[in-house]
Amino acid sequence: MNNLNVIKNPSGNYSFVGKVPCQLGYLTKAGNMVTSADVESQHRLPSNCRSIRPRTFCSEFEAWFEAARLGFVTVEEFTLKNPNGRM
Repeated sequence: MNNLNVIKNPSGNYSFVGKVPCQLGYLTKAGNMVTSADVESQHRLPSNCRSIRPRTFCSEFEAWFEAARLGFVTVEEFTLKNPNGRM
């Protein structure tokens, strides 16, 4: 199993915490995927000048589904995290 963990934020949405792959942790402000080089270079800028933002999900199911879609968890791991397959 991987070391990915999902938390529910105070705002009600969900995000991954810990050592998270950049594709699950960030998006551009336009909603596009980022690379680790993008994240590294953006973190050198002041926060108000960055063109990336933390990635959040509407549900825990959506977060795990995206992790599975991108290949960071296996179908078996996804099924264990979501036994009812609910959104």
